[in-house]
Amino acid sequence: VRIWDDELCPRYSGMVIKGIQVGPSPEWLRKRIEAVGLKPINNVVDVTNYVLFATAHPIHAFDLAKISGRKIIIRKATDAEVLRGLEDRDISLTPEMLVIADEKKPIALAGIIGGEESSVKESTQDVFIESACFDAVSIRKTSKKTGISTDASYRFERGADISFPPRAALMAASLLTQLGGKASKGVADVYPKPRKEKIVVLRHHRISDLLGLEIDEKFAMRTLASLGFQAEIQQRGVWQVKIPQFRVDV
Repeated sequence: VRIWDDELCPRYSGMVIKGIQVGPSPEWLRKRIEAVGLKPINNVVDVTNYVLFATAHPIHAFDLAKISGRKIIIRKATDAEVLRGLEDRDISLTPEMLVIADEKKPIALAGIIGGEESSVKESTQDVFIESACFDAVSIRKTSKKTGISTDASYRFERGADISFPPRAALMAASLLTQLGGKASKGVADVYPKPRKEKIVVLRHHRISDLLGLEIDEKFAMRTLASLGFQAEIQQRGVWQVKIPQFRVDV
């Protein structure tokens, strides 16, 4: 895996699952897919959709045999490139668009839609699971320009938890191994510029000033903890609060 633009793709994780027999999903998985309003397709695609709706983190499955050179390159497209999408639609690419490519060509429009050629079919035996983070603004612009909006683009446009890609890949791998596949050893995880934890200094009196209410300190600490924020007392009435990485809005 190689990332050529780590501003538009700050993290990319993936796993190989071999020996999977593509076919109908087990009943429990079909019911869960139908419960969120989707039509079951096959066990591999259904697993990717299950992980998406269970975690809110989009993932994608490629047919490993259709990835030229067995290399994944995250780069910008060129003017001359065209991607045939999963809906048999030719997508004209421009240099502003981020793509997932192999050694020869684009195989997916990053964070939006996969390509038809590398999609999982009944003949697929080995799959590559993609789990990544993409720049929200870039995804939004590409989605608007191409007129393509998907469950994946909807979530990436709103910001993704940069700590989550390896966990989503492992979750998908676990489910696929239960369905007969064999997972590769570990996750390929490319994270060129790890992001530092955000820490905010919070003063108790400011909470009351902003809300116009007297808020008990213990209640405030419990509320922050319930929302995933780690608050430590720095001195009386002053806390250091660690912002969870999934809160991209803070």
